[in-house]
Amino acid sequence: MNKSILSIAALSCLASSMQAQQKAAAQRPNIVYIMCDDHAFQCISAYGHGISKLAPTPNIDRIAQRGMRFDKAFVENSLSTPSRACLMTGLYSHQNGQRQLGEGIDTSRTFFTELLQQAGYQTGIVGKWHMGCDPKGFDYYHIYNDQGQYWNPQYRGTDTPNGKFIVEEGYSTDLTTDHAIEFMEKRDKQKPFCLMLHHKAPHRNWQANLKYLGMYDNVEFPMPDTFYDDYATRGSAVRTQKMLVTQHMRWEQDFKVPEMLDLNNEDSKDSYNALMGEINRMTPAQRSAWGRYYFPRNRKLLEANLKGKDLDNWKYQVYIRDYMSVIASVDE
Repeated sequence: MNKSILSIAALSCLASSMQAQQKAAAQRPNIVYIMCDDHAFQCISAYGHGISKLAPTPNIDRIAQRGMRFDKAFVENSLSTPSRACLMTGLYSHQNGQRQLGEGIDTSRTFFTELLQQAGYQTGIVGKWHMGCDPKGFDYYHIYNDQGQYWNPQYRGTDTPNGKFIVEEGYSTDLTTDHAIEFMEKRDKQKPFCLMLHHKAPHRNWQANLKYLGMYDNVEFPMPDTFYDDYATRGSAVRTQKMLVTQHMRWEQDFKVPEMLDLNNEDSKDSYNALMGEINRMTPAQRSAWGRYYFPRNRKLLEANLKGKDLDNWKYQVYIRDYMSVIASVDE
């Protein structure tokens, strides 16, 4: 009988311990934070905009359907690097030091990942960092060089020799996702984890994976009501912006029409060099596939000799088609 009582007591203690562990685990959930760069809400079909209805994002939508969808969300500083600095520190830009793209974050500030580490989390970040310092508070990182590149990007991290950048062959969104999965598969299963997955996509200049080139060529996307707005009744910041599709996007870099190079225009030459820099990163097979899509398309444009609103519509459609093709890889 005494042995039975001891056995029951031991089982009771074990059950109590297991419940305590389960409760502790429930209070320390695993965290996967996925961040895109310049991804408009109109291009997430969970929000029901006309653009995304024609180019749905079913996998991203599933997160909204099973969790929470924010219909009123605001950013403290909408530039990409300052926005990430606010995320990492929980502080406003004037407090964390990263007010603009070129200013450096105050690394003496506590990053939230340091607090997670103190709470027993294993932490990792892959993809875009671009904050002028090494990632802090991470057990593992594998980050782009600068802004990152769409094709055959450079990475460095805790798993690269001497922390040097190395070129990895492939498409940026796929490679970064693979590294995120690798972190989850190799992590310490006894610890909760926080993984930050930061994509370059769909940042300018919208280089789609080869398998998605032209996937929306037969889709006519709705043009925004404000497309021809002159912003005359708005503040100076809006009136002086340089983000108009018709005026400020570059033929060579944004529309991928190197045939429009103007040798007498320095902006045109800079735009051409930016495009060629990306094309030269490609392998011969990648360049060949890229050319098989863009060169016939560009030839058709030049032969059509479009003017006025017909040309404006061509620019807009090409921009949105490339943009949504890039997002297709993020959704995948």
